[in-house]
Amino acid sequence: MQFNKLHRTLLQGLCLNSRTRTPELSRKIGISRYKITNLIKEVEKELGLSYTLELDYKKLGFGALHLTYLNFEKKPSLKSISDVLNKIPSIQLALATNGDFELLCFTVTKTAIEYSQVEVAMQILFERYGTMVHSSEITLMRHGFVPLSNALIGQSAIEGSYKSLLPVLNTNSRMKIREISKRINMSEDLVRYYMIKMKKERIIRRYTTIVTKPNTKFTIAYFSSYSVRENIRSRIDKERNEIIFRNDEVSYVNNFQMMFSITGSGQAFNLAAFPNRKYGLEHSINAHNAIYAPEKPEVKKAVIIKVVKGILPLRNIDVKANYDYTNWPTEFS
Repeated sequence: MQFNKLHRTLLQGLCLNSRTRTPELSRKIGISRYKITNLIKEVEKELGLSYTLELDYKKLGFGALHLTYLNFEKKPSLKSISDVLNKIPSIQLALATNGDFELLCFTVTKTAIEYSQVEVAMQILFERYGTMVHSSEITLMRHGFVPLSNALIGQSAIEGSYKSLLPVLNTNSRMKIREISKRINMSEDLVRYYMIKMKKERIIRRYTTIVTKPNTKFTIAYFSSYSVRENIRSRIDKERNEIIFRNDEVSYVNNFQMMFSITGSGQAFNLAAFPNRKYGLEHSINAHNAIYAPEKPEVKKAVIIKVVKGILPLRNIDVKANYDYTNWPTEFS
């Protein structure tokens, strides 16, 4: 299939709101309902679209978010990694990587103490491989998200009606009200009411769409840090405008998919997808190092080889328009 601007416009519309109905998509894109229906089917098949939810973890009662990367003296097989991680339900996404680290995990827990137990469990379960674990707490998810498993949603601190509804929407956020009603034995009016209520309370941040078969062959994850010197704000702005906010119009997805402020193994975490390795390194790591040269930047980077648990959430969403500009306070009260 020749992927053109029409397809990209449709994909962005579904990523911004997967529940946008066909008539509205037809009006926005400017083609007939018949054509938009066929277009959706084409894109679903070509890109392996998965309709899911971007949730507010803390509203669900999960107050501790961590990124953990591991190195091994003797690298375990992908099956061994998968077998271990499946024993730890708090790990929502795990990526086998090649570079400065060999495994990257995104963990969601209710408390920091609970996370520390997860970290110890990883050390013990991987002990035969000679494991070194490095963790970072996520302080602010400036852009991007990681889907939660239905099993974890079932452990959340929300009311029963929400718990009945969320797993269905999490599996298919584009599902029609009538079908949802039948699935959970709840009236259509109540389904609508609770969906509106969860969106209003920001439990559901976005009904969204994930691309599971992107054309981006090279995906890199990296932790970065630097010293803070005069004019650092201007360099931060330069990096965002020249690297992070720059979208690749020929790609199915935006380059930068995750940008998290962290503490621990760096100051920031980024995950980006590119057409090839050279393009990725030149437009992310090398450019980052050049901009922050006076601050002596340090970068821990790795190429993603395989998703060993969860779903890697690649989307087509305008990064600049959806970037969280929240800053740390300049004064302490």
